[in-house]
Amino acid sequence: MRLLEALSEALHDDFRKYLPTVLPKVVGVLADAERSGEYTAVPATLRALESFGSAADEHLHLALPTLVRLFRPQVAASVPTFVRASVLKSLAQLLPRAQLAGHASAVAHPLIRVLDGEVDALRPYALAALTAMAVALRDDFNLFVPAIQRAMEKRNIRDLLFERAVASCASFTKSTVGGATDEPPVATFDLNSGFANLGTGLSHPNPASLPCSAPTRVTVCSGHVTKD
Repeated sequence: MRLLEALSEALHDDFRKYLPTVLPKVVGVLADAERSGEYTAVPATLRALESFGSAADEHLHLALPTLVRLFRPQVAASVPTFVRASVLKSLAQLLPRAQLAGHASAVAHPLIRVLDGEVDALRPYALAALTAMAVALRDDFNLFVPAIQRAMEKRNIRDLLFERAVASCASFTKSTVGGATDEPPVATFDLNSGFANLGTGLSHPNPASLPCSAPTRVTVCSGHVTKD
């Protein structure tokens, strides 16, 4: 996996032509971890997925079912919490670039169930991933907002980052319907620094303790994705 990381960083977009062969093997490692209950390879595999960057955009949907199974309630009941949190955090990195057409519900609804689940430590990560989905879905994200807000109200969660993302998506919808040319207000989502402030009254895991990649900043619903 470290070799794949190095190759993707060295080749950049030229790595894209190898992904149809490489990505199924990477996904296979995650699927094997789920079947065997041995998760030691998961952190390195998640880092490799993140390192593929924009080269993996059009192929990322191939990995989504396996990633969802690793955090989904019931299905992932035996998966250690730190592994589930690592997967959720990687999704927050990957989803802004993903082509989610036809896959949004299959990702969003399990995330909402985690948000409304009994594992307090996973809620900030689920909310981060949902907020990041707004980048890929833009105004289509509005479809999931009522269910997310119900879960947040039930769990007494109020989060400024999510609220700004929702407001931006709503503004995008209005500007599109109204034919305006000006871009809507945007919400800036700083992944790692945001974790400390996600939700109210939650037990927040320490991002530094999770084996995931460097901080990511994305611009929500502006029509562009800015990553630092």
